[in-house]
Order: sequence, then structure tokens, then C-alpha cells
Amino acid sequence: YTAQNSGKIVIKSNDEIHFLSPENIIFCEADGAYTKVYLAGNEMDYKLVTVHLKKIEKLLPPNFFFRIHDAHIVNCNFIDHIKYPTRICVLNHFGGNEKTQLKISERKYPGFIEFLKNL
Repeated sequence: YTAQNSGKIVIKSNDEIHFLSPENIIFCEADGAYTKVYLAGNEMDYKLVTVHLKKIEKLLPPNFFFRIHDAHIVNCNFIDHIKYPTRICVLNHFGGNEKTQLKISERKYPGFIEFLKNL
């Protein structure tokens, strides 16, 4: 759920409750019944949470997050560029030179490009 006053999303993992600021989430990745939530910082840090990606998608602000694939939701503020011919979304992690490349599904690609035009 979303904490009303702080704007943070509240997600449970096995033995912890995480209060995450959406602006710090780089992307989310489905991992079976779990989700890896990758966070901005000096290294590739993620929280493994016991929530399906679909549920997390509903918590994230729709004006900055887009589900580019069945397995990935990206924060558009972290997009560095898109490799057009291969439909790869390249995310830039502030705080380092690390970049992550994620496949954009054929089905999601047209809607994603439209979404980016309207940011």
C-alpha cells in the first residue's frame, strides 16, 4: 500500500517491511512469486519482496513507471536511451557508470514509445 503523507510505498518481504520512495526505484523485476526492486545508489542494490510484480505495478505512480515487459517495470526517469532495432531499454544508474539493459516486449513497445512522448 501507499503511505498517505510520505508518498512512499510500503512493501513486505519475508521478515521486513520496506518503505520505498518511488523516485529511488530504478526498475522492478519479476522473480517467480517474488519481485526484485532495484534501488538507486552507488551499487546495484535490490530488495527481494514477497509481492507479485502486478501488485507493485498498482502501487507505483503511473506517470513515471511503465511495464515494458511481463517481467519488468521501469522508472522512466532512469532511462538513458533506447536501442531501436533490438528494442532494448537502457537504464542509467545515478551514482555510478552502471547501465542495465532490459528487453522491451513487442506487445508493449508501441505503447511505451507513446508514453515516452508524453512525459
